[in-house]
Amino acid sequence: DRTQDVLINGSLDTDTYIFNADNLINKYLAKSLNLKSMNKNLEVLENAKTMTTQYAYTPTLALGYSLTPMQFNPWAKDYSVETDAWYFQDDDGIGMGVFTIGLQFSLDNYIPGSKKDVEIKNMKDQISQLRLTIQESSLQAELEIINKLAKLENSIEQLEANKLNVDLAKKAYEMTNEAYQLGTKDLLDVVSAQNDLLSAEAKVLGEQFTYLSGILNLEYTLNTSIEELIK
Repeated sequence: DRTQDVLINGSLDTDTYIFNADNLINKYLAKSLNLKSMNKNLEVLENAKTMTTQYAYTPTLALGYSLTPMQFNPWAKDYSVETDAWYFQDDDGIGMGVFTIGLQFSLDNYIPGSKKDVEIKNMKDQISQLRLTIQESSLQAELEIINKLAKLENSIEQLEANKLNVDLAKKAYEMTNEAYQLGTKDLLDVVSAQNDLLSAEAKVLGEQFTYLSGILNLEYTLNTSIEELIK
């Protein structure tokens, strides 16, 4: 409804902070979402390479044991008791079985250029490339933090200057209004002084918004709240 009044509450007033770039980088750079994601991918790749290497070059130990049943003819002359036709012991009462131990090697994995060898080398290349990417991203993130802090400091200086302009514009408006009451200034001069005051106040609000936006961007970059950063 266009006729309904809209009431907006709140304020852009906020405390300002000066941060040390080296401290923020050392404490919070590793918490960056981008760097955390890449480091996690690096961990997954390294684990996969380790498992693949162990599988390719580690021999497999095979243990086995089997019982061998012996079949007898119960009606044979040398078989005194015509009972069980299956027997698992020899004449000395020892079980008939086979115990095996074996080591299995995949010899083709040791051949340069084999499928598994190429696969492992490709994984090593991916890990090396990802490490370089992480280093480059870390440097870019450091520069981004430094630039954001520089913008915040510039915003603080501009905010202070704008507040001084508000004080000057307010005094100018008060003096013009007094002069108008005395008849030495006309109404147009009062309106002009009032507009200058409103313009100065608007610039303060605009710079406060710029500073708050910079704080939010810094929080996102470091993945850390402002309450944690100012501790």
